[in-house]
Formats: sequence, structure tokens, C-alpha cells
Amino acid sequence: MESKFKSLKTQATAIAREVSMLLIACDIDIHQDQVAKRVLENDLTICGRQNPKAFESLRRHFMAFFPMKMASIDELDATQVQAVLDEIRAEIMKLRDAGRPGS
Repeated sequence: MESKFKSLKTQATAIAREVSMLLIACDIDIHQDQVAKRVLENDLTICGRQNPKAFESLRRHFMAFFPMKMASIDELDATQVQAVLDEIRAEIMKLRDAGRPGS
């Protein structure tokens, strides 16, 4: 079970890095409410910068990630899944906030 958790964590970290770059390319603030929902609904108004190619790539990543999350629940307990999701969010926020004053 531990190796499945590590594998999922590694995949999730790679996704987090890519998503972070796409969020920056589209100038989407991760701190906004319902970011994932708005991206999945193809809501371009969430973007501070128009970059349709990056936005579509971000949307595809989100669409791929959510089924991975659901499949992982079958293999891991809810606490482990939540830990992975928390790490992804923390990684995205860390990368996103790296250039901000006081970071």
C-alpha cells in the first residue's frame, strides 16, 4: 500500500508543478473561490490574462486529475487521498507565491 501512495504522490506532485505553471500563464489566482470548478466549466473570466492554449491545457489537466482522484480512493483510504490533495494544493500555492513579497 505504501508504494501505491508514493507513486500517486509522485504523479500528483508532477501535476501540481504543471498546473502551477499554467495558472501563472493564465494569471489565475489559486486563492479564488472554486478555481477548479470554474476551469472545468470552461469559465475564461477567471483568467487575468488571455491565453487560450494554456487555459485549455489547464482544463485538460483538471479533467484528467479528478478521475485519478476518484480511482485512487479505491486503492487508498480517505485520509491518504486527502493528504495527497493537500500536498498538491500546498505545492501549487508555494510555487504560485514564490515571487510575491513576504514569501
